[in-house]
Amino acid sequence: MEEEHEDFMRLCGMENGDLIVLGGRPAMGKTSFALYLSYLHAQMGHDVIYMTFSESKYRMAERMEKVYPEDAEFLKRISLVDRKHFDGDFATFEDIYNMSIDNESIEAGTLIIIDYAQMIGSSNTFENEHLLMNELMNSLKNMALKKDIIIVVLSQLSRAVEERQGHRPIMKDLRSSGAFEEVADKVVFIMRREYYDPNDKPGLAEVIVSKNRFGATGTVNYAFVKEKSVFYPYEPIEYKY
Repeated sequence: MEEEHEDFMRLCGMENGDLIVLGGRPAMGKTSFALYLSYLHAQMGHDVIYMTFSESKYRMAERMEKVYPEDAEFLKRISLVDRKHFDGDFATFEDIYNMSIDNESIEAGTLIIIDYAQMIGSSNTFENEHLLMNELMNSLKNMALKKDIIIVVLSQLSRAVEERQGHRPIMKDLRSSGAFEEVADKVVFIMRREYYDPNDKPGLAEVIVSKNRFGATGTVNYAFVKEKSVFYPYEPIEYKY
């Protein structure tokens, strides 16, 4: 049976040089949890670069200000980048690499969030998505090591999750799973049971660490307020009789 833990940062954490994959089906809260990790990282005095390719940076800014309206330190330390920052109709992993590797303002310890992998292309042609994702992941891992930074890349999961009893994501649910599994230091999934059954653990999100190259795996429970789309530390109710 998989072990449950109280805190993601204690179980898994984020170390310089890490490449972390954060996967989930639509509406599970991938972006919300990525913002939560960004908030925690900024609280430790580090900068965050959030690359949002699924929505504009202006919409993302509005979202952040609603969730963390009074935290000036977080809003000061996070920078937003969207697809308009790059030439062409979409961002390529070559663009991301070149923009970051020569940027002296990106200091060691910076967290870069890429939201999300399947929105990134390449200036080269690949025979299939697996080869493209493999090149993307290797490029990001190289960037994380060279700059001594942390990179979290969000990823969609296949529809196989919807057909599985219990809907619990596993490694092979990652699209082009081989590329992610081989290169990533850590693979994390988000699951909210109430999405499938409103009466099944409402308000609870499970953060599942399925791979941790240098440490333990397990599950961390978080409170999730879907009206605000925000994560909070989970505090189970203790009943006294």
